[in-house]
Amino acid sequence: MSSVKEYIESGILELYVSGNLSEQEAQQVAQMCSQHPEILAEVEKIEKAYLSLAEGLALKQPAITKYEATKQKLFGESKVIPLNSKNKWNSYLGWAASLVFLIGTVFYFNQYKTLETEIAQQKEAAKQVLEQNESLIEETLFQKQFIATVQQDQSIKVKLNGQEVSPQSFANVFWDKNTQQVFVDVSGLPEPPRGKVYQVWSLKLNPLTPTSIGLVEMKDGQTIFKLDNVADAQAFGITLENAGGSKVPTMEQLYTLGVI
Repeated sequence: MSSVKEYIESGILELYVSGNLSEQEAQQVAQMCSQHPEILAEVEKIEKAYLSLAEGLALKQPAITKYEATKQKLFGESKVIPLNSKNKWNSYLGWAASLVFLIGTVFYFNQYKTLETEIAQQKEAAKQVLEQNESLIEETLFQKQFIATVQQDQSIKVKLNGQEVSPQSFANVFWDKNTQQVFVDVSGLPEPPRGKVYQVWSLKLNPLTPTSIGLVEMKDGQTIFKLDNVADAQAFGITLENAGGSKVPTMEQLYTLGVI
């Protein structure tokens, strides 16, 4: 078993308490009880439940009356009259019915636990499929938006060249003036150091006014990102910032810049 919880839910403890395991299997359960207090506690819990059930189903001998008790004190011990065969047979039937009921309870309890586990597994599998489908739909929609932006007549491709801090770096911005949508391709940027993130800026040059249009978190091989819409810009730049981004660009960490 991969965990104590799964071991408890497997139903083996009920079989152990009811005596339906082989000697070797019973020894293994006993060993697990000695190693895991929670398993021992579960065994004790099951034993109490079975004892309560057995006591409730057991045939009780009629209690001696006060009269009979007094008579015994006066005249000595009463003569024991054995039960006739019919009463004995009824007693055996009662105990047999109790045993059958107890075994049936264990069996159906184990069946219920198995079904419960299977339902949980099916729910988890369905959840994963749904998440995969949602991710695929989002990816497909993203690709369609990017292609539409690139193909628009009003779309502008702006090449961002490497700057002093990283001359070999480059990036491309695709800006659709009509829809104001902006995409950036950062395949020409190096992987950012741990705790750092790339931040993209739209710029107005006179006076110099930078506006953040999004953070680029390069993971899972993704290099194309959709940014915030831009109504007006004269240039685009990318800086390396601390995780979470910055309100103003760190010019000493300007990796790429491109003028429209």
